[in-house]
Amino acid sequence: MDQTTREPEEIVLLSQQLAALLENREQMQQQEKPYLVALYQANLGELEYRLLGLQIECRALQERIERATRTLNHGEALTQSRRIQPINATPSKLSVSSPAILQNTSQGVL
Repeated sequence: MDQTTREPEEIVLLSQQLAALLENREQMQQQEKPYLVALYQANLGELEYRLLGLQIECRALQERIERATRTLNHGEALTQSRRIQPINATPSKLSVSSPAILQNTSQGVL
């Protein structure tokens, strides 16, 4: 087989392989990607939601510490009436069905 007859056959073979790869990529984007995103949200979305709750609780606790430190730095005592109330929104009390949280996690935003 000479060089000139082999090149068109190779071009046809390569173009068929390219078409198959493009079709495979399209199928992955249209079918497999949404499935994997849903699977991710089902498995890791709840964990991310818990993490968000813990981050909120940590911020609130840091603020309580800062307020208590300011009170002590002003020479005032931390009495029962001056103590900062405990945090009521613990992660176990946060509702997983909260639309804002679910919307943010579905968009990959935390």
